[in-house]
Amino acid sequence: MNYKDLPKFQKNRGKPLQKIIEAENAAFQKAITENVVEEMRNMIQKTLGVIIWSEDPDKLALWYRNVLGFPPGPSTTIPEDYCIGFDFAPNYFSVGRHNKVSGVNRDPYRIMINFNVDSVEAMYQKIKDKANILVPPFLAPTGNPWCMTVQDPEGNIIQFFGPK
Repeated sequence: MNYKDLPKFQKNRGKPLQKIIEAENAAFQKAITENVVEEMRNMIQKTLGVIIWSEDPDKLALWYRNVLGFPPGPSTTIPEDYCIGFDFAPNYFSVGRHNKVSGVNRDPYRIMINFNVDSVEAMYQKIKDKANILVPPFLAPTGNPWCMTVQDPEGNIIQFFGPK
């Protein structure tokens, strides 16, 4: 036995072998997890964009443009499908047709898309008569920022954050 292992050996003296193995495995898994997280943190730089797939993206894109005022951006055609983009450079937000999507979102609370705005209250005033407001503007429990939650015609949840 190496003298460097002595404290570990003494610490584990009297423990059943299974407990020692479990503790060492847990420590090993934690080290591997921390390694992978750090490696991925260095590889993945930022969120690039969001696409909401729809059976009727033309109708959904009109809602985002006419109700929320999203600025038109680049669109993309891919075999059998297409995306209608909005201008949020350098990131993108699109709605698109996907041949494996049908109907409305059956689990709208699973993913919520968040946007920063200059004023949550101003956004609310602009859309309150045209959008399904789920949660009107409120001050977040942390005291900052303000938040508002709306739902698009297909059940997707969009949140706006920013100053009041």
